Amino acid sequence: MRFNIETSGNIYSDKDKQRLEKLGFRFTRCIDEKYWLIDDKRKVFIEINSLEELIKFQEEWGEIIIRDGDKKDNSEKVIEIYNSYRE
Repeated sequence: MRFNIETSGNIYSDKDKQRLEKLGFRFTRCIDEKYWLIDDKRKVFIEINSLEELIKFQEEWGEIIIRDGDKKDNSEKVIEIYNSYRE
């Protein structure tokens, strides 16, 4: 099953940026040049075909949220990497 990958946060350190780039995320430098801003216009996808693959993903990336995508454009399900505060 194909999932859109998102993150709860959008500002990252050099270390976190490098880690998330492995999934396909892209970044631009923040104005203060200390941090990186995630490019939210570019979607990142992953194929997960079993519960074991989902558990492995969660073990590597930490807490996750699985939710419906945007109903307007009939998007895939979303796996959100819960790495920052959200309401």
